Order: sequence, then C-alpha cells, then structure tokens
Amino acid sequence: VAISISHLLDQNPLGEELRKLRRYIGRELALFVGGRAVGDHLHILSKINARHITKIEQFGQELDRLLIQP
Repeated sequence: VAISISHLLDQNPLGEELRKLRRYIGRELALFVGGRAVGDHLHILSKINARHITKIEQFGQELDRLLIQP
C-alpha cells in the first residue's frame, strides 16, 4: 500500500490515522508513505514499520526488493 501525504490541515490526527491504517492492512503488507507533509512524522513511520519514500526512483527500488524477498 502506498500513500502520499502532501498537505495537512491538522497535524494531530495523522499519527493515529497511520496507526489505524497499519492495523487495517496488517503487518504482512508493505506500507510506503511519501509526500512533502510527512517529514514531521518519521518517528511514527518507524513505529508502524512503514517505509518512508522520498523519490519515485526509491519507490521502484523498494518494489523490486519486495519481489526478491523470500
């Protein structure tokens, strides 16, 4: 699952929404989060085992890694 967070109206609920998303999709699916508004929430990404994507090329590399993982 990949999401982009480009604009925040109220920063407080983002952390809880990311945690909910992780619970809903489970731990077995990869979660990629990018966008210019996610920078202040990197600590949450680490806690929920989400991969921070900074460039589209990086996203392609991460997808390639998923393909070769056992």
